[in-house]
Amino acid sequence: MVLSEGQQKILDILAEKSNHNPGMSVFDTAIIRESGLPGEEVNTYLGQLHSLSLIVLGKKAADADYRLVNITGDGMNAISQNQGP
Repeated sequence: MVLSEGQQKILDILAEKSNHNPGMSVFDTAIIRESGLPGEEVNTYLGQLHSLSLIVLGKKAADADYRLVNITGDGMNAISQNQGP
């Protein structure tokens, strides 16, 4: 699967912050901060990665300024495929 540069960047950040563990959740705000990209752009990439089943997006609680994100097994596979030889 070929990912855009932005999608790959976000997926790489998520993998690093979760220690490559699909069971470990990461705050979306931490991904936004680490990426240096505008929040709207990161949220677009997160939505795209979610639609590809590479990540799981938690629902944002009414009183929260964040949501939790998990990488999936397919997301981990996509990272290894896109790293090249």
